[in-house]
Parts: sequence; structure tokens; C-alpha cells
Amino acid sequence: MNTLGNMWTDSQKALVENRLVQMSDPAPVLFSDGNTAVGTASRILICTVPAKSIIIGAYVLKLIDFNAQTNDYLTIGTYDDDDVLVNDLDVSTAAATIPVVVDSTTFPYYVSADTPIYATYIYSGTAPTTGSLQVALLSVPWNVRERGAR
Repeated sequence: MNTLGNMWTDSQKALVENRLVQMSDPAPVLFSDGNTAVGTASRILICTVPAKSIIIGAYVLKLIDFNAQTNDYLTIGTYDDDDVLVNDLDVSTAAATIPVVVDSTTFPYYVSADTPIYATYIYSGTAPTTGSLQVALLSVPWNVRERGAR
């Protein structure tokens, strides 16, 4: 008998039952995706977080500095609430390269239904001519296993 619980299976059921932390594939965000307002910028789909999951964090890896004249910000959230997870993370030339674990007061964040999460790059001043980063989310399934009567 295998006491690890999943009998060497790498199935979705095993992931859910073991509540393993899952990391999305990194989503690329480029300077050309940005604009001066969320409504006119390209919203980049990071991933769709499965129903009954808790988003526990975000990673940002800046590959090339963003160079808008004044400000370079990244927001992360849903389509209806663009900054529910991360609001105005500085990704300017002066901001550190990384990967950075984003410090946000909104983590952990529970989603009751399948929820697409987007990253949006916003700038002010003259439009940037360079900038590239990747964003990934960490989440944990929050499903209650059925148990027999005790």
C-alpha cells in the first residue's frame, strides 16, 4: 500500500485531493500591450483559475525595462475588476528585475467559479518603446473530499 495518497498517479483528482500548489504558465506582457487607461490597453489572459480555488500569489519576472516617460504600472485582476489582485505594481526602468513575488493585501483570494485573470500594463506620459515581463499565478484547489460515515 502506498501511503503517499496518489498511488503514483498524476491526475487532476490527485492534485485536488492533495491540495498541491499550482502555478500557471507565465503570460508575456509587452510594452506594445499598454496604454494610458485600462479600457484601452490590451488585457493579457494569465490563466483561468478553476472554481473553488484560492489564489495565493503572483510572480512577475521583468525581462526588459519599461521606459514610458512618467509611470509604468502593472495591474492584475478580473475583466470587471482589473486591479482586484494587484494594483499599480511599478515595472519602470528603476524597478528591480527579479522574479518578484508580488506583495498584495488581497492574497489569498477565493474564486467560487472558473475565473479568468488578466494582467494589464498602464503607462503615463510618452508611450514606451521597450518593456517585457512575464506574470504567473499560484493557486490551490479548495475542494472538500467526500467521506464515508464515521
